[in-house]
Amino acid sequence: TLTAIQPAVRTAAGNSNFSCSYNSGTDKVTFSDSSDNIIIGSATDSSNFLQALRLTANGTTSITSNEKLGGIDVGKTPAEGNFSGGAGAASGSFKINGTSITWSSTDTIADIMGNINSSEASVYANYDPVNDRFLLTNKTTGDMGITLEDVSGDFLSKTQLLSTNNGALSRGKNLLYKVNDNGPLESQTNTIDQNSSGIQGLAVTATKAQGASKISSVDTSGETITTENSHGYSTGEAVTIYSPGTVPGGISTGTTYYVRTLSSGSFSLHTTKADAESGSSAVNLTGAQTGDVYFLNSSPQKSTVSVKSDDETIKNKIGGFVSQINKIQSLIGTMTASSTSTDGKVTLGVLAGESLVSMTITSDLRTKAIGDVTGLTGSITRLESIGYSTSGYSNQITLSDSAALDTALRENQGQVKSLFTTTTHGLAATMYTYLDTLLDDEGALETTQTNLTNQIKSIDEQIADHERRVQMNRETLIRGFVNMEQAQSKINNDMSFLMSRFK
Repeated sequence: TLTAIQPAVRTAAGNSNFSCSYNSGTDKVTFSDSSDNIIIGSATDSSNFLQALRLTANGTTSITSNEKLGGIDVGKTPAEGNFSGGAGAASGSFKINGTSITWSSTDTIADIMGNINSSEASVYANYDPVNDRFLLTNKTTGDMGITLEDVSGDFLSKTQLLSTNNGALSRGKNLLYKVNDNGPLESQTNTIDQNSSGIQGLAVTATKAQGASKISSVDTSGETITTENSHGYSTGEAVTIYSPGTVPGGISTGTTYYVRTLSSGSFSLHTTKADAESGSSAVNLTGAQTGDVYFLNSSPQKSTVSVKSDDETIKNKIGGFVSQINKIQSLIGTMTASSTSTDGKVTLGVLAGESLVSMTITSDLRTKAIGDVTGLTGSITRLESIGYSTSGYSNQITLSDSAALDTALRENQGQVKSLFTTTTHGLAATMYTYLDTLLDDEGALETTQTNLTNQIKSIDEQIADHERRVQMNRETLIRGFVNMEQAQSKINNDMSFLMSRFK
């Protein structure tokens, strides 16, 4: 045992000033010598004694184990583990944040932690050999809990992660902030976005924080408040209280108090700055808080954030919308065009003469794109209102007045938005509905395509019928010629016979 080895070590040292001790609280061994530096280890060592005691330092008068002696070898399986409560189960499963993790008899402790880290549990698992403890850290920032459950086996119990086995949760902290002095508001990350602020499109990362202190405990007899961390307040500084829970008895939210600093982590509250500075008339604290309670100083770190629309992006989106309409019109124009060369040869596009495309669709697109939007009452009711126009000789839409577009976005952006996004009658909705109907299985294009297909089929059938008739006529003619040749041959033979008789 370690107790039996200690005297042997002292004897082997041969120095009355040398001592060897074990601290059960820290689970570490200390070698000390009041008269000389300690040199450990030798080239002739034949055991792992020093390694087992976690002793590696040299040349000082005191050497202490750099890790706890009862540390866990994560390269072993739970069944081989040196847990304080004995070896663990050979296999089993557990849940972290509702995600199941299983292990088999061949999985090491390191394997299990790796499985946790790569799972959907959203936590990091690791072992701290210096303090001989297992740690689970949320991958999600902010005040998020971790739920744990041993389903079968006892891995969470053996690693003392469960609260029933002395496991302790250190909660993360949410970002507290105000917008235009309204709040405080909370964010689980240091990025203030629409989800926490309610400001559409906002994304600001806080890099500094000042003045918020979370209460750890309340001493009602000494009228003292202790904070979890250093509060950073100065005596006489004004603070207010914020709490999603219940504030300590004797104080209230919405009231300004003045701090008298007692230490870096504690203070008393006073109703006037003079009382705080003199240390008199501390607020009578009558009870502890429940839940999270924060003190906020009167001059937190401030930043000015200007939120405005991205006009360039909006202009690009509008331009893209118009550009797609122009591309469709250009494509239709190319496919329905006809031309005559100098020698009189006429060249037709593949859809030339197809009135649905060349007339109906082009006309509909033009009308819907440049016409008034029903239901709008402001000054912006059509594309022309924001600087777009088209000539009578072309179906192309152009931005002829960019200043008008800039003015509309600067002064009437809501109306510009309504021009495109108003349900049913907005330009985007109107165009989508029209094209969706046009391209539907029973739409005009599908019907036309079906009709053309049927016409092609009918022509193919007529061609095949004519080919059959031509083939029949050909065969009839061939038979006639054959019969004629046969008759002529017979006549020739008969004539030859007669001629021979009259010689």
